[in-house]
Amino acid sequence: MMGIICKMKRLMIVIVLNLSLPLLAVEAEVTETIEMTSEPTKCYEAVWGSNEKNKAGLGLNAGQAVTLCSGATNASKVVLCFLEAWGHPKNGGLGLTAGQAVTLCKSNSLQ
Repeated sequence: MMGIICKMKRLMIVIVLNLSLPLLAVEAEVTETIEMTSEPTKCYEAVWGSNEKNKAGLGLNAGQAVTLCSGATNASKVVLCFLEAWGHPKNGGLGLTAGQAVTLCKSNSLQ
């Protein structure tokens, strides 16, 4: 009796795993066709860059870009704040380091 139960459990696991594979493939196809429109995504793409869209970014590392952009409700406002904070004082900026500018301008600081 226990042998049958073990076989049934294994069969159920195989069925569940095989059912989810086509769903994952469909999800991947759908996400490839959806244009990135969320504000955090727009912000991240602006500061980190995008190889596919030939955007250079601003030279932040991935962690800094995520910290700066997570929770952004207005990507333009966040990026503009960063550019002003990081910019050289002779150009109207604050002259902060990249890390300081991220801390100053991350979304929860702007609300």
